[in-house]
Amino acid sequence: NPLGEVGIDLNQYPQEAVSVYPFKDGAAFVRFRNNYVTFIDLKGEFLFEPIKGYLPEYIEDSGIAIMYDESYEEGGRKIVSIERNGNTSEINLVGDPEDFMLIEYEGEKYWVCDGEAGLQVQKYEDIYTTH
Repeated sequence: NPLGEVGIDLNQYPQEAVSVYPFKDGAAFVRFRNNYVTFIDLKGEFLFEPIKGYLPEYIEDSGIAIMYDESYEEGGRKIVSIERNGNTSEINLVGDPEDFMLIEYEGEKYWVCDGEAGLQVQKYEDIYTTH
């Protein structure tokens, strides 16, 4: 369109999309009503099959989402980050998804959680695992 905005038909998905976040580097985070999340490209196609994630928060600056994993249904509180390629990483800090941010300091990236347990920091590369 003339404004350079991307129009995606949210009715094309089998699940109901509850929120679509702004595009960053050609991908947008999508949350569905049934607790599944994924990223879509500029055509609206999934970058990976949706995965289960609870109370997701999207960190626009980094283009990464933070959420509780599927163990949340059984009372688990495991926090993971999810990237546009579907890679997930466990974050070993205590907090809620909305308390997290990814910061860069002297060329290194760190997860920072500012929650009830106080300010906590964890190096980004130390936690990266591909699922």
